[in-house]
Amino acid sequence: MFDATLSHAAVWKRCVDAISTLIEEGIFSVNQNKISFNSMDPARISMVDFELSSEAFETFELDAPKNIGLNLEDMNKMLRRARPGDRLKMTLDEQTNRFIMTFQGISVTTFSIPLLDLGESSTHSPEIPFTATVRMEAGVLSEALKDVGIVGDHVTLRATPDFLRLEGESDVESVNVRLNKQSEGVAHMEVKEECRSIYIISYISNMLKAAESTDIIEYEFGQDLPLKLTVPLEGGKISFLLAPRVED
Repeated sequence: MFDATLSHAAVWKRCVDAISTLIEEGIFSVNQNKISFNSMDPARISMVDFELSSEAFETFELDAPKNIGLNLEDMNKMLRRARPGDRLKMTLDEQTNRFIMTFQGISVTTFSIPLLDLGESSTHSPEIPFTATVRMEAGVLSEALKDVGIVGDHVTLRATPDFLRLEGESDVESVNVRLNKQSEGVAHMEVKEECRSIYIISYISNMLKAAESTDIIEYEFGQDLPLKLTVPLEGGKISFLLAPRVED
């Protein structure tokens, strides 16, 4: 038995929206302390590490640890119907092998989705020696990526102790967005050594769906290292890893 209620469906909605753009199906692991999700996308370009404490829920009842396999794209379609202010009740029906989501607001709407047998989830996030750490409003990063996306599909992140640059180029065009510690929306910038790395813009933009524009997100990278982007949640977090494009 698993039965839990979130006072605001929006948090779960944003996280599943971000995860489903990268991973079509996966396993939510549930124990008395938290719900978690850890998986790599089929192309092995990105990884998701999500957890939400049981204390973040209005109610949380569980008789034994569970692994709940679900189609995330289908779940996301249903979550798009949640209205602002809706509560979200989630129930595991083991007799019918279905996961049930109920939105409680102006009306009461119930969706059910079949469980998937996906085996065991065994992906673990690696320890990476990042040399640059930046915390800023998600909206600031999102807008900078839109600027860079005008001229190309990739963004070059370049960091020094004094500034961060997001660069893009095509055969005939280029763009350069510069931020520093005093820039509006930048909360923290620490660079141990100068570094640069190239990433796919669309992946980062999809990861940012987990955050509201004013949320302070953290991203870490280094010379030709993966990008780690973390969105703090009330009672949890969602982190993403994105492999770099390594030039010859």
